[in-house]
Amino acid sequence: MNSSKTLTQKTAVQILWDYLNGFKSDLSPVADPDMIFVFGCNDIRVAKAAAEFASRHQHVPLIFCGGLGRLSKTTFTRSEAEIFAQVAIEQGVDEARVILEKNSTNTGDNVRFARQLLAAKGLNITNPILVCKNVMRPRVWATFAHYYPELTPRLVSAAVDFDDYCQTPIDKLSEHNKKDSVDTDAATHLMVGEIDRLILYPDQGYMQPVAVPDRVVEAANLLKQLGYVNHSLKK
Repeated sequence: MNSSKTLTQKTAVQILWDYLNGFKSDLSPVADPDMIFVFGCNDIRVAKAAAEFASRHQHVPLIFCGGLGRLSKTTFTRSEAEIFAQVAIEQGVDEARVILEKNSTNTGDNVRFARQLLAAKGLNITNPILVCKNVMRPRVWATFAHYYPELTPRLVSAAVDFDDYCQTPIDKLSEHNKKDSVDTDAATHLMVGEIDRLILYPDQGYMQPVAVPDRVVEAANLLKQLGYVNHSLKK
């Protein structure tokens, strides 16, 4: 029996959110991190989450990654790294702690270019924190593991549930982002696309394999049937 037939749209959306946002959330916090990696995207809440975490680790440098990606290039006026760094500095992060990687346009380049930049600065990391968008946690983890297989980082995201994620404005500052919010449909399209990437990208050499439960795949397939394919790799 195809268990996806028993799923409702609302349940399928929640299954994807619980998996993506809950990925590696059971790991213990890093007691003494030596670098905070901030992954660029179009969601200013990532920068605010980085600033909040950085306030508890005053000695740790932050590297903000990102040029203009698929989503941010239509809404941002400057690179993701520059905008995120500005937001973090406005939240109290000392500018002297900030490193900018402004050329990457995807998650793999975020890590690859950041690693090259840190090596050029003579910075060797052993205990990093990764700060990213809630729905990108598995992809960020697996991509980082592809380039840093010897490390075991921790993931940090904004502390929101799905309703908050969809209803809370991404940012009200038009200088940073011309779009004020992400709605449920937009978030659902994104989450379905994330599942596709977790399934397909390892074979393409972009990241390490990630276990995607059958129930999550079934939920994503149901949502595809309902038309949530804007970010899918298998339209």
